[in-house]
Amino acid sequence: MGVQGLWKIVGPVARPITLESLEDKRLAIDASIWLYQFQMAMRDRKTGDTLHGAHIMGTFRRVLKLLFHGIKPVFVFDGDAPMLKKRTIENRKRRKQGAGTDLAKTAQKLLSAQLRTRDAAAVAAGRAAMLDVDTGEQIGEDAVYLEDLDKPASPLKPARKDVLRDEYALPQIEGSLAARAKMSDPRI
Repeated sequence: MGVQGLWKIVGPVARPITLESLEDKRLAIDASIWLYQFQMAMRDRKTGDTLHGAHIMGTFRRVLKLLFHGIKPVFVFDGDAPMLKKRTIENRKRRKQGAGTDLAKTAQKLLSAQLRTRDAAAVAAGRAAMLDVDTGEQIGEDAVYLEDLDKPASPLKPARKDVLRDEYALPQIEGSLAARAKMSDPRI
């Protein structure tokens, strides 16, 4: 829910910064936002279901990137939600449940209409396909035409390589770690 109208207040003085400028500084992180973002964003490619442990994997990768840049993360966890936020969440839940029943009814109506249309078209096509256009004679159901034999059973699809770009991927380290390490570094 956040603070209503906060960006209108801080927007005029906001300025973008680079990660490198935050080196050796502490950065406060709203843990609940990170956990929610990863739970919603990281989904299975095939089924679309949320991945088990997505929030842990995503948070771990982001923390690694922050540590790589010398940033010290400090996680902030919310306490109990204020009364206004609880009421807002309850109202959203009620609206969502009502919309779900409406959606189910609409989906059922669409499915029925599509099935009726498909059945009517199949019956009409079946009647027309049974008679030869030139002679008007009956054609058997197992007849195969020459032009159908030349076509492959299914069209060939070009191979597509899915390449995912992880925005939290770290750059490759050049040289040995021992040469890059400083004895004063508290992480060692």
